[in-house]
Amino acid sequence: MKFFKQDLSISFEEFAQVLPEEAKILENFQGLEVDFEVFDGLLFLRSPYSNPVRIDATSKLKYHQNYFYKNSIYREPLARAIGLKKGQNRPIVIDATAGFLADTLLMMAMGVKVCAYERHPVAAALITNVIKNQNLNLEFHFESSTNIKNIVDVIYFDPMYSEKNEKTLPKKEMRIFREIVGPDADAVEVASKLKSLTQRLVIKRSIKATPILENPSIVINGKSTSYDVYLN
Repeated sequence: MKFFKQDLSISFEEFAQVLPEEAKILENFQGLEVDFEVFDGLLFLRSPYSNPVRIDATSKLKYHQNYFYKNSIYREPLARAIGLKKGQNRPIVIDATAGFLADTLLMMAMGVKVCAYERHPVAAALITNVIKNQNLNLEFHFESSTNIKNIVDVIYFDPMYSEKNEKTLPKKEMRIFREIVGPDADAVEVASKLKSLTQRLVIKRSIKATPILENPSIVINGKSTSYDVYLN
């Protein structure tokens, strides 16, 4: 793990002085082969494929909100999957795999209260930085979502598959993120645990892939994505 400020290499200790919350997340994972760049308090992930990337939550959230100003939320496959209905209160949704917040922000734009979990330290550090710098109203936990103690309304699970799994992220971001995070080899075990913690588990997958758990109650198909819904 390397850190840069104005193209100059800095030590982890120097990084920790600038971004202490992010450093606390990363301190036990300094062996990871990943490069970060710090600029004006913002944390970027260096990529061999493009300029450094970061989570731009403000722009993405505004984009989704503008879209839903002109288009019905209830026609969206994700909205149907998490159970949004006209005239009913929005559920609280646990995003079990926050990643780069792509679907988190989409659900927030739908008026859903989201509580996000992410167990990978690189993504967690980036999320922590964006919440702090962009005043994002998002409850976030750097831990496995399987640590949830109480039964919740809806859990949304988007594991990183070994095969192609389309997400609403620019290719430059997803490519470097995939290389760092790698596939979720324990996706079946995690999904099984999450199913016992909610009344409604939603699992995202490529439309060409098979469900990771058998017998979904509902399957909602989009153009390239399917949502498998398991009701308890």
